[in-house]
Amino acid sequence: MHHELFFALVGHPGDLIDDSYRIRPDVTFLSAPQKEVLNRLLQLGAAYSALEQFTQHAATAPSLYVRGMAQYVERILQQYAEAVAQLEEKVLSTRVVYPLEQLVFELEEYAESLPAVVKVVRAMHHQAARAAAADSKGDEYLGGARLLELLHRLTDSGFPRIRVHMQQLLHSCHRIVYKQIVTWLLYGDVIDPYDEFFIKRQATDVVSAQSAADGVSVEEEIWQTRYSLDLGAVPMSYFPIPVAESVLFIGKSIQVLSHAKGFSPAEAQDVVEAFQSLSAHSEFNAVALEHTVERIRMRVASRLYSEIVVKTDFVRHLHLLKELFLLARGELFQALIERSSTLMAAKPAAKAADELQHGVWVGILRDFQVDEQPWARHFSLQIPEQGFRFSHFGALDGLVLRRLTQDGPRNKQVLQVEDGGAGWGTAWWPHPQRDHLSFVSQLALRLDPSTSIATHPRVALLLSRDSALAPASLSAGRCFSCDAPRSVSAIVELHLAPAADASASVAVHSTIAMNGDAQDAQVSSAKTVDVSDGALRVFVQYARVESRDPVSANVMFQRCLLVVVNDVIVVEMRFDLSPLFPSGASSHDHYVGLALSNGLRLERWSLDKFGPQATALPGRSLAENHESLSAHDMWNYLSMHCELPWPLPLLVSRDLVRSYSELFQFCFRVKRVAHALERTWKSAVLRPRRRVDAERASAIAAACALRGRMSFVLRNLELYFHVFVIDSHFKRCIADVADADDFDRVKRTHERFVAALVKRFFLRHSRAASAAVDAVLRCCWEFAEYLLFLDGQDSPELSGDRVALLQGQFRHKFGYLFTVLERMDARDLILLLDFNECFSRELRDDEPAHGTRRRQAAPSSSSSLATSALSLESLS
Repeated sequence: MHHELFFALVGHPGDLIDDSYRIRPDVTFLSAPQKEVLNRLLQLGAAYSALEQFTQHAATAPSLYVRGMAQYVERILQQYAEAVAQLEEKVLSTRVVYPLEQLVFELEEYAESLPAVVKVVRAMHHQAARAAAADSKGDEYLGGARLLELLHRLTDSGFPRIRVHMQQLLHSCHRIVYKQIVTWLLYGDVIDPYDEFFIKRQATDVVSAQSAADGVSVEEEIWQTRYSLDLGAVPMSYFPIPVAESVLFIGKSIQVLSHAKGFSPAEAQDVVEAFQSLSAHSEFNAVALEHTVERIRMRVASRLYSEIVVKTDFVRHLHLLKELFLLARGELFQALIERSSTLMAAKPAAKAADELQHGVWVGILRDFQVDEQPWARHFSLQIPEQGFRFSHFGALDGLVLRRLTQDGPRNKQVLQVEDGGAGWGTAWWPHPQRDHLSFVSQLALRLDPSTSIATHPRVALLLSRDSALAPASLSAGRCFSCDAPRSVSAIVELHLAPAADASASVAVHSTIAMNGDAQDAQVSSAKTVDVSDGALRVFVQYARVESRDPVSANVMFQRCLLVVVNDVIVVEMRFDLSPLFPSGASSHDHYVGLALSNGLRLERWSLDKFGPQATALPGRSLAENHESLSAHDMWNYLSMHCELPWPLPLLVSRDLVRSYSELFQFCFRVKRVAHALERTWKSAVLRPRRRVDAERASAIAAACALRGRMSFVLRNLELYFHVFVIDSHFKRCIADVADADDFDRVKRTHERFVAALVKRFFLRHSRAASAAVDAVLRCCWEFAEYLLFLDGQDSPELSGDRVALLQGQFRHKFGYLFTVLERMDARDLILLLDFNECFSRELRDDEPAHGTRRRQAAPSSSSSLATSALSLESLS
């Protein structure tokens, strides 16, 4: 009996003990109390068997943390087996009967700990099964951050022995985490075969594609995109997020500073010894880990400060960024406005950017004798074309083709899918489209006569925020999707089903995909269109549509999608692209593309943008009542591009460059409007050489007064932005950089400086203020454009009605701006604009008149409100 008992205690039941580790019922020489004691003792054998099975499976488990935990479980089992062997030797060596209660006492420690460890293993298996059902992963045991959080939660046990074992299990996993951190800190390498460590390295092909698309150097790609922090892999219930961020920063810095020899051997030994000290303590100490990582971070940040801030003379580059992006070198941009006035009078064409850069900007730099400066080649002007028009495809003008080819005579070339390919292709317009504007896209397609009726061609309009311009693909459900991982895109797809009677059935599938997953998909009912001539004229419009509530008669606006094929409205439905343009994003850039399948040939393609106030009527085109973006609107997207030499991109990231570019666009736009208004001072219309009648004299006086008021507002806007905002924040930034002694402080100081400018320029944080400033600038430009247009006429006639209309618009728009500023933190700007309370008095004088008109226009509303108030009062 003793031999069988001890064999069962180490996982080998025999004749008297069944596979469930209980005494068989047919055993008669043991009493019921003895069986109960032995059955309780035999549960150790069941626990031993379960844990031994776990260690065998863990040897091949796809988790380093599970394997590390299994090593500690093996040590527990080895200690337990040695204790059983010693107990067996003790029982066999005694000459008297060994009491069963003594056996239980001898193994009391393991009777408490082994079942607790078994519960952990079963919890790991159960949670892994639930996770597998959710994300289709077939891991047998829980791993990664979820395993660490489970073990850490179990360390809160009130039983000391169980708490010690749970801490040891967690410690066995932490030792692997520490080794991964040390390898990353010292060598900038990630040892993570099973994707558990919180530092992630992107796939090389994905990173290379993104880097090639964005023109990123290898060093910048290592810093910006190759490695990232995966918060999902951080056990956030107890592991500090700032520590994980610091670990990422240190490892990337070591890779960047590899040419500067990174850590010396003595420093590397200090890092190893620090983490060895952490590993020596079985209980996790977040404070000690944070202090250790912070000491290493400060050392690396100091090294980066000397290599980047000091050696590259970052302060000089800050002054350079201010001079060009923030227009501190005003003489350069005054010359740019004057010399490019003829070019900017027309909408930017395909070669406009090259003509502006090489024909105007380079000449200005040469004339001002700054073309030999080292920085001159790092800055360039760019103008992304907002819209396009291809009447044929003999000249692609930069159009990017993926699996599409040109066919036909040069002046009538069409696009079609390559022979022998996948059966579909994509064309991308490579210029980033800015802002969330209404648009109209028109396509002229022709059905391939050789295509059988059974073929169902597809054509899709693509909008994507991915700059890699990856080709679209047809999924199993026969719908187009963007191939780029984590892409954010919108797809409007037409499914065509040609019939034998020279007609075709057309249905529209619209999808918005976030991070590659479809979030909002809509399918329209099929409509029949005539395709007897084989032509398909497709009209796609995304616009703000005005409608009226049938009950309240209130006017409502909503974003809608309208698709017309061969003059037949296929679908008109609510469709909002705002998910593509998140609030507060640094840029609303997106790209427009077209996907074609076999059976279709693209003959023409155009895209027209419309202003933010353009509104369409249901079922009607925007072009009926609105013009597309004017030349002035398109040139407002002129931006400054900067390619700083390495390693300055560590301090001036691409996101900061985009923010600088937004600031440049705004400053340059204000300067253009102010310059146009200055030109009106010598307008011949306002300086007649002969006596004029009283009506015209009155119009001239009103125009001069309006011009003076507009000039006052614009000059004070420029004064506020350049002196009160840029200069004051820049002086503070330079002072803080001079006081800093490590890389982190310099980087944070620069980021705060740019963020403060963006906020004070009302670019992102206040849509109301941004729209108000935009409206005032539009009014000023419209007035200057009107006067300059009259100057070009042979017999100009100033219209008093037009001047009065412009004056009323400006008064209204400026009043709205003033009201918005009063509700914001813009005291300096209000003081400049209203130092003698002129505007505020006008607004106060206008309020009674407006209030009287509103009360006269809506007496029924007032009575209904009064009735509602009385009813509420009676209820209370």
